[in-house]
Amino acid sequence: MSQRNSLPDKTGFPGGRPLLALLVLCGAAVVLAASSCVPFGREPGTGFRMDERGRDEFVLHVDNHNFADARLYARWNGDRRRIGIVRGNQEQHFTLGWDSRQLRIEVDFLAGGGFVSPSVLVNRGDTVVFQIPARAR
Repeated sequence: MSQRNSLPDKTGFPGGRPLLALLVLCGAAVVLAASSCVPFGREPGTGFRMDERGRDEFVLHVDNHNFADARLYARWNGDRRRIGIVRGNQEQHFTLGWDSRQLRIEVDFLAGGGFVSPSVLVNRGDTVVFQIPARAR
């Protein structure tokens, strides 16, 4: 009776699929952050605080766990807009115009490589937390 080895391989991911694991991790982080908005302190019935942000804006908080600097782009249903650069192992906040559509974040590492996140629905006034994993390429 043979027993299959379920331990992670040398890449550190079960089954040796780092890209799939990376996409799942990024997608889960974006969805969790976007869905964790707490209504406390918000105007009734609106879901966002008018006193903190404009009507058509949201905040993107990027936490880069990678050593490489990353250039970020917002992808709104085919449109690609430059967000900015987040240095390696740094955090950065961006206030972006809300476009009422599904958002995907494109990460382009200045050292080469990159990826595009799964899409997430963004509402006005949301704070979206996006994490770039240390092993992303």
